[in-house]
Amino acid sequence: MALSLHDYHTSLHHELVQLTRGLGGLRLAIADGVERLESLGGVRALGFPNVDAWARERLGRSGRWLGDARTLARRLAKLPLLREAYLSGKLSTSKVELLARHLRGRGDRSDTLGDEEADAIALAASLTVQTLRQRLGGCGDDTRRTWVTLTRHVERVDAVAFEGAIKLMNALGEPTRSAAVEGLLAEGLTTLLCRSELAPDLVNRIADTASVTVAAVASEDAATDTDIGRTLDLLVNTTAPPYIDPTIVDIGLLDLELRDLAADLMRRDLRLGVLAVDAERCRPPSTHGYRTADDYFREALGIAPSSMAARIALARRVDALPRLKATIEAGSIGFETATLLARVAGPATEEAWLALASISATKMFREHVDAAELHARVDGLPSRPLAPSTVDQVEDVRVLERQVFTTVFSGPGPTSVSVQSDPAGAASASEVPSLGTVPLRLTLPEDLAAFWCDLEILHADANFPAGSFIAFLVATTLATARGMTKLPAYGDIYLRDRFRCQSPTCHSRNCTPHHIVFRSQGGGEDPSNLVSLCNTCHLDLVHDHHLTVTGHAPNALTWSARAYHISPA
Repeated sequence: MALSLHDYHTSLHHELVQLTRGLGGLRLAIADGVERLESLGGVRALGFPNVDAWARERLGRSGRWLGDARTLARRLAKLPLLREAYLSGKLSTSKVELLARHLRGRGDRSDTLGDEEADAIALAASLTVQTLRQRLGGCGDDTRRTWVTLTRHVERVDAVAFEGAIKLMNALGEPTRSAAVEGLLAEGLTTLLCRSELAPDLVNRIADTASVTVAAVASEDAATDTDIGRTLDLLVNTTAPPYIDPTIVDIGLLDLELRDLAADLMRRDLRLGVLAVDAERCRPPSTHGYRTADDYFREALGIAPSSMAARIALARRVDALPRLKATIEAGSIGFETATLLARVAGPATEEAWLALASISATKMFREHVDAAELHARVDGLPSRPLAPSTVDQVEDVRVLERQVFTTVFSGPGPTSVSVQSDPAGAASASEVPSLGTVPLRLTLPEDLAAFWCDLEILHADANFPAGSFIAFLVATTLATARGMTKLPAYGDIYLRDRFRCQSPTCHSRNCTPHHIVFRSQGGGEDPSNLVSLCNTCHLDLVHDHHLTVTGHAPNALTWSARAYHISPA
């Protein structure tokens, strides 16, 4: 007998609640397991420079995700009743995180919620997440940003220069593409402010934009406050929470246990996304009386909308990638790698991407994805589906990054690309033949996109000499970075390695020179015997015999550790 639409909505809701209430046990089990792993010798004994690198490569999760889980576990260790409410599903993740940030443990006083942990739990159970947040002073708000796409048709050489500037901002500490774009815009704004006739207009326009944005957010929050105020139906989790066998004392076995828990979490995340997509396809959407899907995720499921959005995006893409879905269900791929793969693969290319992922560290796999996307952007192609990048395409990206650093350290020369050496306009743009135009697509937060458009108009009004807005942003960024430092000793090796630690799991840019064949064993100064490593990988891993590197730099190196063995492709 077919289910009615109402019964189907109810069934979806119950499964979603059960899945989300079970997240707590997995998160805490992984966090507790990591604490034990650290006490038994730590991730360096497995060949990783830090816990973030281990989480990315072994759990398929970001260091931030693991850091949040460990912080919550430590707080709940002092709040046994709250921990039990989390594991049983009596309180959702959102409420537990709010209370854990506010309560200070048994025996401590909480001025807002009273003396007793039990009273705080009872109060939280009777309130919505939003009301509880207000009672706690607004801590831990999760407001999703609206993202938009800007498309600009630019000279191909300017598109290449723009990508190089993004690489430079990444090297300077801006990890995401949107953060790097924000850094470029900040450099452009600073240059425009240096022109006195533009400064008053710029300041006024920025102030006007800020006031409009704040007013819009305030009114949206007020509307949400009046619409949500209902008691939630909680389904208590009756299954035993997962745990790691406390008798395990071998870090290799403990590492495998933690990977199994991460695989279970990955399958749960995908299932959450699939169910949310199914609910979204229903007409009307099954938000169970909540005004928006975000309200439903936050209040009924206890999950931040931004976190749920990542699961939904993955589920939508995996729907057309059956091999990837099977790999996830088999526990053979982590969340980070699966998200990267789903971003670029199509039905015709997923098998090739999966083959590449199976032999690559997450760090290297990301480099392949970045190379494929960069070539698509520069060629004006759609961002998906893409075939895996070739060795030559990856090397093209590395060459571009080296060119940027060369320009920074040595000034403009034959390696620089169509940018003005004087961003204030004293020098004219380089004479570079046109290679045609390509569409440059930028996916940015709405407020950042508005900032881009405003700055673009102001740049046009400023009557700078010949050169596009893109070239202006690149030139100002390079001008700021150029001359900030001198190329250090072994700088040619660092430049070759793009000022990156070459360990296959490390993202540090704090470079030191390592002699592959030790000098004590007759190793010389030939560049093929030198590789860039950070202090941790160099001293704590290689010289403490947790990581071994052999072969010839830069492209014929083999890396061996207890947890992995990576040979040159």
